Amino acid sequence: MNKIPGRKNYRDDQLERTRRVQKVGGSSLSVTLPKNWIEEINLRPGDILTFKEMSGGRLELAKEIQGELAPEVQKTVHIDMDVDEPHMLTRLIVGSYIAGHDNVIIRSKEPFAESQKEEAAAAAKRMLGLSLVEQTQNSMEFQNFIDPIKYRLDHIMSRVVGVLSAEIDGCRKGILDSDKDALEGVFGLEDEVDSFYLLMIRQLLLSSENYRLAKGLGIENHRYQMGYRLVIKDLEMVGDLVFKIANEIWSLAETDTQLPDPARDAIGGLLANLRQFILNSYDAFRELSLQEINTVINEITGWLDDMSERAHRFTTSLPTPIAITVQRIVSHCIEAVRLLLVVDEIAFNRSMERDRTQDNGAHINVNHRGR
Repeated sequence: MNKIPGRKNYRDDQLERTRRVQKVGGSSLSVTLPKNWIEEINLRPGDILTFKEMSGGRLELAKEIQGELAPEVQKTVHIDMDVDEPHMLTRLIVGSYIAGHDNVIIRSKEPFAESQKEEAAAAAKRMLGLSLVEQTQNSMEFQNFIDPIKYRLDHIMSRVVGVLSAEIDGCRKGILDSDKDALEGVFGLEDEVDSFYLLMIRQLLLSSENYRLAKGLGIENHRYQMGYRLVIKDLEMVGDLVFKIANEIWSLAETDTQLPDPARDAIGGLLANLRQFILNSYDAFRELSLQEINTVINEITGWLDDMSERAHRFTTSLPTPIAITVQRIVSHCIEAVRLLLVVDEIAFNRSMERDRTQDNGAHINVNHRGR
């Protein structure tokens, strides 16, 4: 078989990925480990390997590490930046943080402009644990000081849900009581949602490389990582929509616009619905009860069907400029609730895997759980 220059031969690649099981002694079986993997994790004679039984007859193999669950080696990335395109610097810093790099060194042939220095400092503030530790005319060095094992994924998600609930409460006070202070509080909380979102994505990527870290973060199975990624993104997008709602309510307060009582109360009711759906969806995702998840999905789909028929009534008899603002608030609420359906669908599918036993085939146990 001819080999393609510059490309690993298919047969060689297959030989690297497969091992023949050998018989050792009377009844024991053994298999050799790939050299590249041994070198990558720095495996030595006497080290302990841990096995995790996966579905489909698979095993997950990892090196037992004493002490902290954080990666042993600090990951450093060197970035040569010779362009000054809008937001490129911010995206490089954020991308490096999410990718799990502990040290980020950015160099430029030309001295960094003052605006770039300000952009870099603002970007670092968005990420928990990241600091600008050294800066010269042509270089910036960032260091991440966060210990990933101290931030379990479920704890961060719970905090994000709490922040979203507080933001919606602020929006309700803004619309029902014309409370500008409450709305200003919403604007401050939005940065917190963004910071936790970036941290959760970083945690997910780090856990994909480190089984022990994944276990410490509460990620029971690598198959759940994609689901977590979608749920985390949905929560971040819901946060963006709540922020937009706060801006629309602020525009009404700034112009001293007084909504008719029916319109004001109706919007307050919409926001209360959104807040409750967020809490219910997160509880369902956390508890993984098929009955509870199904109830939440039914409630949300019924609410959405109802809103498709009566959304236009919110703007009835309102003058055009105010009607447009109110319509945007209603649309943002509806869009946020639609996003929560994804969370519930992921929770339901995961529960179908979790509520089963392996002794006599799959067994699904549907229990009623009242809220």
